[in-house]
Amino acid sequence: MGQGNSKQCALFLRVRGEDISSMDKQESWSKVLWVCTIQVSRCLQFFNGMMREKLLDGRRALIEARNENRKKDKTIEELKKTIAELRKAKIYQAWTNKNPGRRFYGSVLYKCRGACNFFQWYDEGEAFGWQKRALIEARNENRKKDKTIEELKKTIAELRSELVKNEELEEDIINSFLKL
Repeated sequence: MGQGNSKQCALFLRVRGEDISSMDKQESWSKVLWVCTIQVSRCLQFFNGMMREKLLDGRRALIEARNENRKKDKTIEELKKTIAELRKAKIYQAWTNKNPGRRFYGSVLYKCRGACNFFQWYDEGEAFGWQKRALIEARNENRKKDKTIEELKKTIAELRSELVKNEELEEDIINSFLKL
């Protein structure tokens, strides 16, 4: 043991209240050596414990940081997906009783079952009061007009079909008359 270490151990014994002046030299040195050995052992245990705690704290911090990064990565992926969907999305208009005339982003496949169901409101607020009633009335009028247009298209298609049949019949009559 070096001179500095023995002085520190002797100082330690004095601090503990042990009088080394009454001890003979051999006894005092063995006591100092024993106390220092015990104290070094305790110090090592203490520092090992502290290092374990620091290591565990570091591991906990690392795990928490990984979890945070995973959450952030997941959020980033969700945002990327939303942005991609918005790029592909079209603006549609809702005509439900609750949201008449309200616009929204929707996937071009939003009406297909099992396909992309991306949806996000384009307009911030809902219509209410007289605005809502006016929009519902306009929607109902548009639906009636659309129905009338479809019926007229169907009638036109039937009349064209009859016209083609009549023209064919007329042509057959003319051809049979010419053969006579």
